[in-house]
Amino acid sequence: MEFSPTKVPELISPKLRRACSKVSGSNKVGFVEVEPGAKYKSNKCAYNARDEAESVGGRVIFGWGVFVWKNVMFDFIGHAVVELESRYYCVTPSKQGDKKILFVPDNTITFDFENPDSRLPSQEVAISKRSEVKKLLVVREKIRAIKIKYPVSSGNVQLP
Repeated sequence: MEFSPTKVPELISPKLRRACSKVSGSNKVGFVEVEPGAKYKSNKCAYNARDEAESVGGRVIFGWGVFVWKNVMFDFIGHAVVELESRYYCVTPSKQGDKKILFVPDNTITFDFENPDSRLPSQEVAISKRSEVKKLLVVREKIRAIKIKYPVSSGNVQLP
């Protein structure tokens, strides 16, 4: 397991629901069970969901995994789950050992399975009004801009 200040929220507060609507344009927000298969890898949700959907006759649903850093920010991570018989579930192992995630479907998110450097988006919504949080979000955006320039398989990006 990895340490992360962001966690799966315990409940969907009105503020969190508004943030989900702002990011996804959808009010369809809910908890999804994590049912990781032994053959699936962390951070490979698009491929995991595709393989699972193909094997069970389901379909891949793209959207946002939503996490909260209490009193700091909501963290929206592009994510893929499986829909089978009107039920969503996640087969990607959680680095934190989560048994459920908060998920918001977003049909504007796409993933190019043919491109090995394809990435899902991420973004944050500040909870705090503190200037340090605003600066943190600017830094995270700059880090994303750097990561996009490098192949996914290149490992850690080191700056001089």
